[in-house]
Amino acid sequence: MRFKREPLSLSSLTLNPATTTSLGGVIVGSGLDVQPDGLLSVNLDSVDGGTVRSVNGLQGEVELDASDIPGSVLTINSQPPDPSGNIDIGAYTLPVAGPTTLGGVRVPGPSLVVDGAGNLNLGFTPVTSVNSRSGDVVIEGLIDPVELWENADLDTITNPGLYYAPTDQVAESLTNGPPNIKAGSLEVIRFASGSFIQRWSQASGAVYERSIQGGSTSVWVTIGGAASIPLASDVEPGLVMVGSGLDIDPSGTLSTTFKTVNGQGPDAVGNVNITAESINAVPSSQVGVPGGAAGYLDAWIDDPDDPTPEPGPDEMLYRFGRLPEGQLPLGALVYYGEWDADANSAETADYLIELQDGGLFQLVDATDPGTAVPFVAPANGKLFRVSVAGSTSLDGLSDWQLGDLVVAIGDRWYKINNPVPTTMTEIEVTVGSTESLTVPPGIDPIGCQLIVRVKDEVTDDWYDISPDVASIVYSTTGVELTNEHSADLTFRYRFVR
Repeated sequence: MRFKREPLSLSSLTLNPATTTSLGGVIVGSGLDVQPDGLLSVNLDSVDGGTVRSVNGLQGEVELDASDIPGSVLTINSQPPDPSGNIDIGAYTLPVAGPTTLGGVRVPGPSLVVDGAGNLNLGFTPVTSVNSRSGDVVIEGLIDPVELWENADLDTITNPGLYYAPTDQVAESLTNGPPNIKAGSLEVIRFASGSFIQRWSQASGAVYERSIQGGSTSVWVTIGGAASIPLASDVEPGLVMVGSGLDIDPSGTLSTTFKTVNGQGPDAVGNVNITAESINAVPSSQVGVPGGAAGYLDAWIDDPDDPTPEPGPDEMLYRFGRLPEGQLPLGALVYYGEWDADANSAETADYLIELQDGGLFQLVDATDPGTAVPFVAPANGKLFRVSVAGSTSLDGLSDWQLGDLVVAIGDRWYKINNPVPTTMTEIEVTVGSTESLTVPPGIDPIGCQLIVRVKDEVTDDWYDISPDVASIVYSTTGVELTNEHSADLTFRYRFVR
């Protein structure tokens, strides 16, 4: 049956929606166009975001393989891909890894293991600390002791650890080692303060120890093996036996004991009080005073090699005592030295002297004669020997010959003639080692007095010789003078009968 709608009909037509299997009404959506006459067409430009029109130039139901994709893999190991782009190359072998090349490695085991997930791990529990120390821990000498070499100096062995001398020969060659050292081991212990202890042990049981601190090294002390301790000496510690005059208590403390000194016993605390009377000595308060005892005046023989005014160590070897002039008995004469009767001059270590009438002499400080003020004093008891003949007038006397004596007694000068005058003057000679002295005719050197003086090359002063300066040997043929110094010295000498 057929229906027809007339133009003037008021009835409405409702279409069922179209489906994939039945006709029906549709609404034009995006991507479609409908013409006024109802013609429906595709309009891809109206699709939001655009549409794919072709794939690599292919349209419709497109199926792609590797050849349709530019830049895809053509071959692997000369094997081309199949239409799906797959290449079957079989098993793949990695290259061996190197320091600069990635590659395959083998797990040696049991040090390294690989778990099921491919994780590589250590096959053991590692050490994480040594004596509570971690990181780069250094072990010094605790294992495998160091063998000492011949002539090693133990003062320089300060690294902590163990050392050993394998033979007696090596041990005995070591320097700064303990006494009676034999083959043994050395242990060096260091403390936080920087000090050390060295301990030497020997098979005999002898053990020695010493400390090193701040560059100072103590002596070796025996701490074991008493049988090997040597006897003590004045330079080495060792065993001693307690003898008379010494006491030792149970704690091992050694002390001295005195019974008596000159018959005087100790007091309650062990002191012995000695008085001058108990040893028949003169009390110091009575020395050098009227009615007391004469004292001694210190003096020394001067050493020309020692320019200092105080006595040196060599000069003190010849030190001797003399009675002070003021403590001589009345009427005693004091020899003051040599007098030049031509220049009227004498000289001592302290003064330059000029004799004057009336038993006087004038003295000038010899240390500063240019500015010192001369002073005149009585010369009573002073005696001079004429060293140079002259005609100086003293209290009416003017004939002075070599060897004469001039002495002040009271308030005038007196002359004592030389009983056997000699005209020989001083002879000056420079001696390097040994020199034969010239003996004047008619002189028996053994029966004469030989006076020798030496020149101080620094001050140009002349001094009597001492045994450390020169020695003199007499013989029947002459006299020899030997210079005891390494350098040449100048001497003056003369014979006096």
